[in-house]
Amino acid sequence: MEDLQFADNENFNNGDDCEILKHVAIIYTRAIFTRFQHELLQGTSKKSTTLKKKTPTSSMAIRLNGLMKESFVVMTLAASDAESEEIVRKYLYQARVEVIKLQSELYVKDIHKSSLEKEKDTTKNIKS
Repeated sequence: MEDLQFADNENFNNGDDCEILKHVAIIYTRAIFTRFQHELLQGTSKKSTTLKKKTPTSSMAIRLNGLMKESFVVMTLAASDAESEEIVRKYLYQARVEVIKLQSELYVKDIHKSSLEKEKDTTKNIKS
C-alpha cells in the first residue's frame, strides 16, 4: 500500500495520527483503510478548527475519531491470540447491549416529552 498518501496531509497536527494510518495501511484492506482515514481526517480537521461553533455533527465526528483510535488499539491487542479476542468480543457485546439500552431509554423519554408538550398545547387550545 505504498501508494497511499497521508504523511503530507495538512490535517495532521501530530505524528501520532500519521503513525496510526501507517499501521492501519499495513494491516487492513484498502476499503477499511480508506474508511478509517476518512473518519480520522474528519475528526482531526474538526479538532483543529476549535474557534468554530460546535455542531452535533462535529461533536459526533470528534467522538467517533476518539473511539476509533481506542478501538484500534484494542483490536490490535486482541488479534494476538484467541483468548484476547474472546475477551474483546465479550466486552464489545456488553457495550453494544448497554448502548442500545441507553438509546432506547432516551428515545422513550423524547417520545414522552413530545406527547406531554402536545397535550399541553391541546389544553391551551381548548381553554382559548
